[in-house]
Amino acid sequence: MFGADRVDFSLLTRETGEVAAQRTEGAAGRRTTPPPSRRVFASRHLTRFAALLGGGVIALASPAFAQTPAPAPAPLELRLADVGRFAVFVDMGGIAWTGRTARLRVLQVAEEGFLAGTEAFWGGWRHAVLDCDARTIAHAGFSSVRVGGKEGPISGDQRPAEPIPTGGADDAVAKVVCDGRRPYAGVAVATSVEDAVKLGRPLIATGAEP
Repeated sequence: MFGADRVDFSLLTRETGEVAAQRTEGAAGRRTTPPPSRRVFASRHLTRFAALLGGGVIALASPAFAQTPAPAPAPLELRLADVGRFAVFVDMGGIAWTGRTARLRVLQVAEEGFLAGTEAFWGGWRHAVLDCDARTIAHAGFSSVRVGGKEGPISGDQRPAEPIPTGGADDAVAKVVCDGRRPYAGVAVATSVEDAVKLGRPLIATGAEP
């Protein structure tokens, strides 16, 4: 643990034992003090041992070693853009702009009980690059979100940009991001994926309209 400053406890015990024995002999009239070399050896190792102990106590008591709780994730700003097969929420706080081109992600909330194979999912994040002037979108990968919020890795490369079809989910996203449209005014902005799931799934079931 202490590297080059590690103390040999067997040596320390033997030497300090000899010092104690010599003091006992001195009390009987044979020798009153140990030889200087042994006094220096024992003193040096006892001092180093005390320093190491003290350093360990200080290190353990230091705030740097204290466990602190992990910071809570920052709240999201998930605005509902469309309801169809999925409830589609735009992550407004995660949009990165370059001129009139936005790199963003969209949360697709799936219906209640949605399964892929035998696993249950809340939905997933769809990543995209949206050109507001050209009205094109380039899909840039997808990451699943399992029930409970565990996210998978982003899979898929960025595709070539293509025109946004009128009336679909991408069109609804473009209107929110590019035009500032705010559909579903009665639906609160979700601050977490779980909130979006709670808001979106009943809307999918009832077929809510903007």
